[in-house]
Amino acid sequence: MGIFDRLRGRREDAAAELSSAEAAAAVSPSLDLTEAPVPAASPGPSSRQQEFTKTFGVAPSEQLYNPYEGLGAALDRREVRGSFRVSKQPEFLFSEEALVHKRSWSENLTYYTGVGYLAGALLGGGRGAAQALSAPVALAGVESSQRLRLNQLLNTSGKMGRGAGNALGVLGLLFASFESFSGYLTNGQVPDEVNTLAAGAATGALYRSVRGPRQAAAAAVVGTAGAAVLLAARKFVNPGL
Repeated sequence: MGIFDRLRGRREDAAAELSSAEAAAAVSPSLDLTEAPVPAASPGPSSRQQEFTKTFGVAPSEQLYNPYEGLGAALDRREVRGSFRVSKQPEFLFSEEALVHKRSWSENLTYYTGVGYLAGALLGGGRGAAQALSAPVALAGVESSQRLRLNQLLNTSGKMGRGAGNALGVLGLLFASFESFSGYLTNGQVPDEVNTLAAGAATGALYRSVRGPRQAAAAAVVGTAGAAVLLAARKFVNPGL
């Protein structure tokens, strides 16, 4: 009787395992809990497979899932095989920015004021340094020395550099203001060259207006000539001037 009971118990256990596997397959068809037949001469798992099994609890399959599979037709491989294509023209986020080919009034004001002050400081400082080096040190009862010459060089170049820098900075501020204001009034009806010449004349006239009408008229002519030089530099040297 014991032998038949053992055979009957094994059959009941196998039937229970089969029913549980069928129930799991009914809940999730992709889940297969049946034991696959083990080949007779299967090679041992590699270290990578053992690590994968230890981490995720399942053995890795032979073919891995590729999430980008099927997207190759949507990509032009001729474009990505070589180097990236870089546009030689400026790229703008908005189309309105592509229509702007010059500085705004605030950028124009800052640019010409700063350029004028730096140019005046360099020119004035250079002229002061040349005068200090050429003139002797005149102090009563004290002989000329290197320290006195250095002090005279710094004082003279700094004084003349500050004066010339302030003067050219004011000229740059006035010129940028008149150029932007005339461009705003004309609203593109007049060429930009005319606005630049008019701004140069107005800058010279206003700068010398306190010395009388003759000085103002002469300064207007000088300002127009300076604006013409600026236009020539924009055309032949750098358009961003």
